[in-house]
Amino acid sequence: MAHTPGPWSIKDGARTFYIHGSEDKYIIAEAEMNYADPQRESNARLIAVAPELLAELKAASETLGLLATAAEKRGVITDHARKRQLDIRDAIAKAEPDTA
Repeated sequence: MAHTPGPWSIKDGARTFYIHGSEDKYIIAEAEMNYADPQRESNARLIAVAPELLAELKAASETLGLLATAAEKRGVITDHARKRQLDIRDAIAKAEPDTA
């Protein structure tokens, strides 16, 4: 199952940050903590930007794969690049297990 499409946004409640899906139709998550906790807003912002991070991670994986393939054709060692690409793909699979 796919996640709710982005962009996501944050609405600040009294003690809770609400992360809404596109067009404010859905509440994706709530970040509720001690009001004085400075991490509360940071956590909400990280959750809200997740769809953008995932899209950029996919683009980076594709670009890294193209660069590694080009380097391999020139005989350049690319083990590190391929390892990073696999790590990125693993991270994407954690977010989208049905499409991995």
